[in-house]
Amino acid sequence: MACIYGVSQLIFLQNHPVSRYLQDLDPIRVPKVYTRWVPETAKLRVMVILGTRPEAIKLAPVINALWESNLIQCVTVSTGQHREMLHQVLSLFKLENKIDFDLDIMSVNQSLTRISASVLQHMSSLLDTVDPHLVLVQGDTTTAFMAALAAFYRRVPIGHIEAGLRTFNKYSPFPEEINRQGISAIATMHFAPTKMAARNLQISGLRFQNVFLTGNTVVDALYSVLNVTKSRRFLDLVKRAHSLAGGVANILLLTAHRRENHGKPLLSILRAVKRLLETFRSVVVIFPVHLNPNVQMAVLQVFPIEVRGLPPLNRIIFTDPLDYGDLVHVMNASHHVLTDSGGIQEEVTALGKPVLVLRTSTERMEAVVAGVAELVGANEDAIFSASSRLLSDSVTHWARSRASPIYGNGTSARQIVNVIEGRVGPLLARDNSGEQTVGVYSQEGYEWVVVLTVWKRNTLARQLLLLERQVFGARKPKMKVFIFQNGNHLDVQDVLRQWTTEHSSKLEITYFRSMTETGYFGRFLVPLLAQGEHFAIFDDDIIFGARYLENCGRVIDQGSLCTRNGRFVMYDAGGNIVESPGKAADGWHSGLQVTWDNDVQYDFGGHIWAGKMDWLKLAWENPPLSFDNSEDFWLSAVLKQKKRITTVRPRCPSPKTAPNYADLELCACSMQEAAIHVDTNVATRPLSRQQTMSQIVSLFNFVSITKENAEYYNDWYLRNAYVVQNTPVFKVTGTEFSDCLFFQ
Repeated sequence: MACIYGVSQLIFLQNHPVSRYLQDLDPIRVPKVYTRWVPETAKLRVMVILGTRPEAIKLAPVINALWESNLIQCVTVSTGQHREMLHQVLSLFKLENKIDFDLDIMSVNQSLTRISASVLQHMSSLLDTVDPHLVLVQGDTTTAFMAALAAFYRRVPIGHIEAGLRTFNKYSPFPEEINRQGISAIATMHFAPTKMAARNLQISGLRFQNVFLTGNTVVDALYSVLNVTKSRRFLDLVKRAHSLAGGVANILLLTAHRRENHGKPLLSILRAVKRLLETFRSVVVIFPVHLNPNVQMAVLQVFPIEVRGLPPLNRIIFTDPLDYGDLVHVMNASHHVLTDSGGIQEEVTALGKPVLVLRTSTERMEAVVAGVAELVGANEDAIFSASSRLLSDSVTHWARSRASPIYGNGTSARQIVNVIEGRVGPLLARDNSGEQTVGVYSQEGYEWVVVLTVWKRNTLARQLLLLERQVFGARKPKMKVFIFQNGNHLDVQDVLRQWTTEHSSKLEITYFRSMTETGYFGRFLVPLLAQGEHFAIFDDDIIFGARYLENCGRVIDQGSLCTRNGRFVMYDAGGNIVESPGKAADGWHSGLQVTWDNDVQYDFGGHIWAGKMDWLKLAWENPPLSFDNSEDFWLSAVLKQKKRITTVRPRCPSPKTAPNYADLELCACSMQEAAIHVDTNVATRPLSRQQTMSQIVSLFNFVSITKENAEYYNDWYLRNAYVVQNTPVFKVTGTEFSDCLFFQ
């Protein structure tokens, strides 16, 4: 499949329709030269292409880092799009004197075809003049795609910044999804902003050595701007907002301009905003109106000029596009943000501001999984409902207001330049031997190695179906499944044979059976039989949504072991170790009927364990004294004491905060059947669980989360978690969450 992807992309590029429009263009205009550009023959010439304001924002840290390099001559080219807005960014980041060429391609109401042909033609001429060793493009604009294509035609290596974002829907976003996939097909170096983006590239057939995980340069830009003094314009905007609200305003930032939202979708978005103003007296909306005529016409239709001064419509502040510095400060001052912008999704995630994404799909699923972002599309009712929840429910707003480093730590530009400097030799020598192969699928291992444990309950077929439905964003992870039958309580070979007969499944399944009771330690060895990046081990009484492994992956990427059921190590009145899922005084049963909206740390977990394969190898380098029981505690104790890896239960949104139930796909839960204890012939263990836990505490010098913290967690959840009583049956992608204990 990967080879087909690579070949099809090249066929697409070679037959791109822009060639037939080249004859219709004006004669090539000589690019404006802003500097006395002179090639420095001893240095690596890196050409950086930008045209739109978002490109300039994300490339500004890279350009500045390139200028600091003693090995590189940076040649910056502007295509001349978004000229007024671009000037703001160049001034903010002190780049006015670092633009070497301006292609000046912008014309009134130009089509995508004309933009494509114009950039391709003008870039071809400029490449002859500069003769760069490397061309850097950013993101997924038509400018970036055509500039990369022009470089490819000249066999100039291409570096793609913000590579690997995918929705896998070629019409959403349009035309960006095809633009970025096209760039990926011809780029040499792929600078991925997140692990999910890097995996997207690797499963598409790109070799691991050409993919670099650097974070997103927008975080570099964001951090630098936060330190800039707030402008008078920003201070006046905020002052006016509070005045209009008659007190402390709940400021909502609205941005909407994407091509796929033009027309009816944008009208629906604006009507939802109008309803919010009519419903919430404290709401003031700041709306920087894009210069695109399609946006301005929609605004006039829903908010005619003659009624804007009348309450409640006077509480929407229409402004010209804000300078980037002002935009960042408005985001930081907002209660929450409504946007169809990709870059703003990343920025508000770094700031810890809830964001409603005005699109039906996003290539930035990390923010959705982390709970900061929510997809609402351009549906008026969905936008109004989601925004109303954030405004009226302080717990929901608090839970979704968590700054996250998933898009970078502010050093992405420096990391990109470090990679380029490390390849100066081959680039100067024009050695392209490392980029000749297209569409070679990596055989270096699986993303996930999953173990399904079979013990008391015959739930295997259902769990296999749930694994088959796992998605990361919109793609399927590469997965290996081991069936580990523990003891001889059930024989599931017939179930497995029937499953493989009835399902044309792509799951790679291997069956193991242990004829003796292993105390469950055996299942923690099985994943090491396969080459994989992550492992996940499931009990046989667990069901989980289609994005549960994606949710675990987020927790793992943040440095924690993922688990379903949190537990604490505590002491009874006699000083003996006891295990408690909650307060030591009255116990807090693992089947407590709650969901939760944020991650929680525990001493150790249960039901599900997921982490990096290297962590499992580390655990087996430090085995327990006995294998009677407490394998769950052993794993957490080793990781905490050897690598400071904590054990975390990931967020599982409640129906209160996710009324459409879509976010429940992030959840896992114990089935009702988990409460049914089937009689089995489990061998009597020489050591009790209490004894083995005491051994592990002593062997690894384990220090528990304090009793006070444990009680705090329990008290908080008993007050704030959403308890579902008598919930009617509902389904999420075929997963019957009504079967969960915490929904009964």
